[in-house]
Amino acid sequence: FPFRAESVDVFEWAAGLSSSWKPKYYLALARWGLNDLAGARDLLASLGDTPGYAPFHAARAQAFSTASPPRALADLERAAALDPGGWRYGKLLAEHLLDMGQVERAREVAARYAAANPRNYVLGMLHARTLLQTGRHAGADALLPRLEVLPLEGATEGRQLWREAQLMLAVTA
Repeated sequence: FPFRAESVDVFEWAAGLSSSWKPKYYLALARWGLNDLAGARDLLASLGDTPGYAPFHAARAQAFSTASPPRALADLERAAALDPGGWRYGKLLAEHLLDMGQVERAREVAARYAAANPRNYVLGMLHARTLLQTGRHAGADALLPRLEVLPLEGATEGRQLWREAQLMLAVTA
């Protein structure tokens, strides 16, 4: 149970005895859960690219997202390559690219994942956001009405995207 404080001793013991990457990974998660992000980063970095497990690379990308955006990007690309059907990795990758200012590349990733998962409104809204950020307002306007966005209490992103698309189309006109 890598979320329990009492598991740290067990994972430290197991990491000392095993050549497997898993005890160190679980120990890193436990330390991260105890707000020891530096210790978690050290453990995750020590594992290199050995783990062929997409959630490992996604977790390490999140741990390094602010400390080393290029490293986080490489991990997200690796996670997406390890699990090409995992839409969450594509979402994380596109969002990270947006954070890095690589909006055109983010649009390409979002478009690819949205096309592969047409009923996933989360990916559809991300694709619409990248279309708006790359100046493709008409494309966002065409995409948004096709999405079936599930209502969530306090969720306003769909409405905000639609409003921005309409305002930008008005400015263009």
